[in-house]
Amino acid sequence: MLPNFFIIGAAQSGTTSLYSVLKNHPSILLQPSKDTEPQFFYKRKEFLKGLDYYESQYFSEYSGEKINGDASTSYLFGKHSPELIRNSLGKNLKFVCILRNPIDRAFSNYHRSKKYGFEELTFENALILESERKEKLIGTKWEETMPYAYVERGFYYQQLNNWFNFFDQDSIKITIFDDFINNPSEFLMDLCEFLDISPIHYLNVELQVTNKVTPFEAKIAKDTRIKLCEKFKYDVEKLSNLLGRDLTHWLNAT
Repeated sequence: MLPNFFIIGAAQSGTTSLYSVLKNHPSILLQPSKDTEPQFFYKRKEFLKGLDYYESQYFSEYSGEKINGDASTSYLFGKHSPELIRNSLGKNLKFVCILRNPIDRAFSNYHRSKKYGFEELTFENALILESERKEKLIGTKWEETMPYAYVERGFYYQQLNNWFNFFDQDSIKITIFDDFINNPSEFLMDLCEFLDISPIHYLNVELQVTNKVTPFEAKIAKDTRIKLCEKFKYDVEKLSNLLGRDLTHWLNAT
């Protein structure tokens, strides 16, 4: 009953919407609620409870589904997550990673932190103090989850390279948030092909975007966006080369 499929992130990149549509596929079992992500291979205290706990807690409803999955959006970011998964479950697994413009992702992550009472600073000040706040969390209960890592979580190429140390690239389906939003049927049918399951359920999908936290009127100041473009420039260019797809429009400051 242990999983053979993972949605590994990135956080605030459409993963809740993806979870919602995949959960309805008869060949897929995912944990009962996206609100209670297992994060078993991310949080040390969870991992120490053991695989029997993990299996019974999240996959007790298993009834022979071809795809048994764990959707935990911090796995991509988790330094030790790929090694723990490989050592615990082997290498014959499949992963999907959905990536969003890292600047917009950071802004959404910031507003999510505000929504749940973790954040009181302005977005600009939170970015300035990100490294300092990270240092202050060392030795606290928040050190592991790093709630203020708005920029750091957006270095996708760096994080993916860590995963490639433990899993073949063809086992990780790297997808783009805009493709999911703009053409969900094509996106999901392509994902079904990767998972080797029937795509018939996604021939005509009307996507309901869930977990949206950024207020409609909220905007990133132009000078802040310019600074973020510089921060992400190297990583986005390397990711573009990895995917064979130009993503440098993510660095447009207008």
